[in-house]
Amino acid sequence: MEFDKQYRKSVLTAIKKDKSLQAAIDAALRAMNADEGLALPPDLDLPFLYGIEPSMTDAQLEQRVLREMPSVWNKNKRLFPFCTRLKSIHDLLVRRNPAMNQDFWRDQVRRAQEIRAQRLGELAQAIAADSGAAAIGAIERPVVEGFATRAGVDPAALIEAVEASSVRVVDPLEEPEIRYRQGTVRQKLAGSPFHTLIDAILCIGSTADLARPDHQMPDSFAIVGGFRPQGGSRARIDLARAIEARDYASKAPTAEASAVGEVMRVVLEGVTTEQELQDALLMSVIDYARQLAVSAPRPQVLAALVKARVAPEDAARIVLHVSGGSAGGPVENLDTVRAHIAAHELVAARAVWTRLAGTGADLGGQEAQSTLKTLVAEESSFAQAMELFSRHRDTDVLAARDALRRAIAICADDEEAPRLLETMPPSPPRAVRAGVESTGSVVLNWSEPAEFTGQVSYRVLRREDRAPAGPRDGDLVAEDVTALSVEDPAPVCARPLYYGVVAVTQGRCSSPETVQTLVLPAPASPRVHVGETRADVAWELPRAALSAEARLVEPDGRTRRVGTASRTALSLSGLKTGERYVLRLRGVYSLPDGTRRTGATLEVEVIPHGELRPVGDLAGRLEGGVSGGRVRAVFTWSAVPGAEVRLYRSRTGIGAAPGARVGLDRIEERGVRILGTESGDAAHRELTATLRAGAHRVVAVVVDGNQGLCGNEVALAAAPPVADLHLDRLGQSVKLSWVWPDGDYAVRLRWSTPDSQAGREVRRAQYDAEGGVVLPIGDAGGRIAVSVVPVGLAGSVEGMAQTLTVPARARRRIAYHVTWRKKMLGGPSAAVFAFDEAPGAPFDVRLVVRAGRHAPSSRDAETGTRHRIDPGSPEGLVVEVPVARGRGTWWAKAFAVQDGVKLVDPPMSELKGN
Repeated sequence: MEFDKQYRKSVLTAIKKDKSLQAAIDAALRAMNADEGLALPPDLDLPFLYGIEPSMTDAQLEQRVLREMPSVWNKNKRLFPFCTRLKSIHDLLVRRNPAMNQDFWRDQVRRAQEIRAQRLGELAQAIAADSGAAAIGAIERPVVEGFATRAGVDPAALIEAVEASSVRVVDPLEEPEIRYRQGTVRQKLAGSPFHTLIDAILCIGSTADLARPDHQMPDSFAIVGGFRPQGGSRARIDLARAIEARDYASKAPTAEASAVGEVMRVVLEGVTTEQELQDALLMSVIDYARQLAVSAPRPQVLAALVKARVAPEDAARIVLHVSGGSAGGPVENLDTVRAHIAAHELVAARAVWTRLAGTGADLGGQEAQSTLKTLVAEESSFAQAMELFSRHRDTDVLAARDALRRAIAICADDEEAPRLLETMPPSPPRAVRAGVESTGSVVLNWSEPAEFTGQVSYRVLRREDRAPAGPRDGDLVAEDVTALSVEDPAPVCARPLYYGVVAVTQGRCSSPETVQTLVLPAPASPRVHVGETRADVAWELPRAALSAEARLVEPDGRTRRVGTASRTALSLSGLKTGERYVLRLRGVYSLPDGTRRTGATLEVEVIPHGELRPVGDLAGRLEGGVSGGRVRAVFTWSAVPGAEVRLYRSRTGIGAAPGARVGLDRIEERGVRILGTESGDAAHRELTATLRAGAHRVVAVVVDGNQGLCGNEVALAAAPPVADLHLDRLGQSVKLSWVWPDGDYAVRLRWSTPDSQAGREVRRAQYDAEGGVVLPIGDAGGRIAVSVVPVGLAGSVEGMAQTLTVPARARRRIAYHVTWRKKMLGGPSAAVFAFDEAPGAPFDVRLVVRAGRHAPSSRDAETGTRHRIDPGSPEGLVVEVPVARGRGTWWAKAFAVQDGVKLVDPPMSELKGN
């Protein structure tokens, strides 16, 4: 039981996290199933998978291999599905090998150790290269241990491998605490030729003192853990020597000696023990390295410390400490400040400068002062832009917003300017236009504001006396409008109207943009009753209209004024049968200033006629294909003398038999009138129009006043073809896929083979659920006709058919496998295709390696690289395709170029690279 828990925690969890190891398990199982003579799975660490230890006896091995492991894999296969494949490999291994033999497992342990050592070496080299440790020859121990944890390897073994690659693994340096003023020491040393306290103490003194062996500067010295000269030197630094250096320097007449004397006085004020002196010496070297790191990369800092005679190992530890550690740790110096300034990150630049000044970095040089001058100039420009914003904030919204944008462009990481920009009210909408519809409604249109931030909605106001002056000045027509138009359905007639449109963003309102209009609606709802030589016309007139004005346009084009019997009716007499007359009606309105004006015009067609007959020979046809969701239609019928014929379309028909009389209002409720170009002569008429794609039932209606005489009905199907029709062979079946057209359609499939014919109709929901359509086409191939049928139109009317030819199934079947080469610290670097040996001539393939959510399909084949596969040459059966740089899930798949070759794909887990 204890082994089960430990195995699940250490081995199974590690496999679950390692996709490449799962792929290796899959590949090993396929290889063993394909080759009966394969005794061992390739590239698998069997001792790791079985939990085998070198010290196990034969009895323990038999217990582990034959009893414990099958039970463990069976118990954990739900949580870890790959346990099923491990159990299958185990069953094959037991049949083909003496799996309980100690010699066998001893050989496997030795083989696994070699593989692990090789992988450790590769990982160590990658760590040294990618972390920058190779440049200074050292890396900190916690960094290597972090890599070991992520890679699932033993930290001690990885540390040993890293050190074998000529990179020292060092402990992080702990900076000592000091009780003297380090800034004063730094300042005084800057006025002397010495870089550290070690130089100052060993190189100051009388000629006789400097000649003594314990006063001479060593060729190199260790400093971490105390001053220790190297190379046989007997140099000594202790409290007594420090006091001697202070006393001598204080009495020496030179400026250099005076500076050293002041340095030693400050140091000795805070140093009372030998250990504190050694800490001061180390802190002096760390401070010198920190000054160098302000403007120099780590290799240069390391070289400077070695030149100052610090032992290379201690120098590397100090460089790692002052430059932020290993593995690409951040290093803040003048370059960091300049990079922030270049990126317009003035807040970050000032913060880095402040931190550098706080660490005592030398910022008095020409380069540092030039950087500071640039930073101050940029900060001044930012302050000027914010001052300009404050000046215009309450008077000029556009100018204030421009000032904020300039401020953000200068300092992109300031938080206040973007917040202020978000709180600014929007500018008003542009180009407000008002149009009066024939129904008397007013339609307002406008353009979005020239300057605004965030999502904008609109509020529409109306006044009758003057233009709205504020965001709530007037009657509310609409609010929370997100479109760029709105309709006022019932405005006051014959009165000047003023509309204002206000932009609103997060509760902040712009000033209104206004427009003026005058609503003078036309008469509406005309009703005509005609005889052979006369006609009675009635209409509806807005209440605000005083009367109606009527003019009649004769067939020869002459116009005459006619009198009205009332505000809403008139009678015409003396008309010619079959001739076309046009009655133009306009309302007469009185404006507030006492003037009278006529409104919009309503035109009514009047054609006197005798007995009407319905249209019985309406015919229709479609011309051309569907383009942009529409199709051209041509309708023909025999003319009805003296009568207007209208065509109406609907999906289910208007519900009236030929010859029936139906009110026009009812017909227009159930159908839509077809408008287009009408032509023809006195006997035959033709209408050319554009219809939406779909199913249509079209009926001809002879207009008789406010009623219609229904004629015959024709059915048309304007169905677009499917797009991107694609076919994939699946053994004796084929899978069809396509892009559905917009609208409510079904796809009708008819297929034929040498032995049979069949058909099927597919709806969109069924297609989406199955991910395509699978048809049993057989090995001999055949033909498939695909056509689109509008849903709702019975019968055999359908769109144009597209035909696909399915070739006979390829006789030559060749399997292939895919393995992936991996980067040590990243994804795949190459896909290796290995094709099985098969008799026959060479053939061509296209190899597709790409990133994406799904595996490549045959429609992606043309994007692959073409290669010649030669079954007669072992080298010609393997092709390696490099993986381009990029992120995501990588896939690899091969496609045959010749029709006579069928490639057998490996499992999806093998095609997937990560």
